[in-house]
Amino acid sequence: MWFTPNTLDDYGYVKGHYERRVARERKRKESGYYKAARKVNCLECGKEFTRLRKSGLYCTPRCGDNHRRKEKSKELYLPKPCLNCGIVFKPDRPRLNYCKYSCYRADYRKRKKVAGESYT
Repeated sequence: MWFTPNTLDDYGYVKGHYERRVARERKRKESGYYKAARKVNCLECGKEFTRLRKSGLYCTPRCGDNHRRKEKSKELYLPKPCLNCGIVFKPDRPRLNYCKYSCYRADYRKRKKVAGESYT
């Protein structure tokens, strides 16, 4: 969006921007928008903090990232059998289905041969 010089104030901001923002915050406080603000415990570190939104579960973004990373690693990286040879292996990526690249290539050749296509 392009602004002409007469729509900007002395500091380079759109005229009335600050006033509109302050009015919006005042309305939110009066309407009870911030009623969710209460003391809760962080799911990651257990520290008590005041949340500002209903969805606030962690005291800091770092705690949220750490918690999600731990939860993700619990479910995604469980040992599973290789689709080609059947050996149980622990994947290092969530979508890894073969224990090694040679198993992947062998299974690819099998699938192409069954489908009747040539492979290279």
